Amino acid sequence: MSYFSDNDTMLWLDEFMALKRFNIPIASNLDDAIYERVVIFSAIDEEYNACIKLEQDEQIHNRDKN
Repeated sequence: MSYFSDNDTMLWLDEFMALKRFNIPIASNLDDAIYERVVIFSAIDEEYNACIKLEQDEQIHNRDKN
């Protein structure tokens, strides 16, 4: 069973990606943001950025091999 097979997790990921793609804030200001959303979106953002960096590093490594 995959970690991301949980419906709630998929909803969080979908919401995060929609907000990121369309540059929509999670609240009008940080004080009004729901703490749980901030924590979850921060974790997703860290993992997302780590995946992007890994992909870029692999592309550089593969380019240097050729």
